[in-house]
Amino acid sequence: MQSFPYYEVKGEYGDIGRFIGNTFRTRIQEAIDRRKHAIAGYNRLRELSKPYFTLTDEHFPHLTEEFTETARGAGGHDGL
Repeated sequence: MQSFPYYEVKGEYGDIGRFIGNTFRTRIQEAIDRRKHAIAGYNRLRELSKPYFTLTDEHFPHLTEEFTETARGAGGHDGL
């Protein structure tokens, strides 16, 4: 069984997201690449999900801050 690293991280949600993105950059990018090929209409579905991201941001901005900073840390884009 493969072990998963354990980290204790303190800071604001954005700080934690950046840490996650930087630490797991390769794994995150590989997972996204796999999904792009495995999910039919991936880009269209991403576009359709934008209103849900906006709604989540309105009610849970700390979560979208962490998601966005994880994406940035992993070398991705801002938000969706």
